[in-house]
Amino acid sequence: MKKLLLPLFLLPLFYSCGSNDSSESTEHATAYEKMHVVFTDRPSEETISKLMNPILTNYSLPIDEEHEEKFASALVSMKQQSAVGVTEMEILKYMYQHPDASSSLPEAIGKAATILEMRK
Repeated sequence: MKKLLLPLFLLPLFYSCGSNDSSESTEHATAYEKMHVVFTDRPSEETISKLMNPILTNYSLPIDEEHEEKFASALVSMKQQSAVGVTEMEILKYMYQHPDASSSLPEAIGKAATILEMRK
């Protein structure tokens, strides 16, 4: 299997995203509100949290703003690197359905993105 280099947690994504609509401003939004705005197809905050929270828990990470935003940045980075259009939610769903206890969270994100990239 190809190795995928992970430039994880380097994107200052959430400080540059948003819309002109002040109701969707990301300046004071929660991590899940930001993900709703930034992720492909604008999934609901509830849908994102139902997938992300158990994954964070599986890796013994706290469910807090810092970890949620780092996780989201990694997902967006993987989507941006995808040559075939793998989305953030596809990676989250794969990770939710196929827990990987043998890897760290960043490694698992990279593995999931790579597997999905090869399947498309």
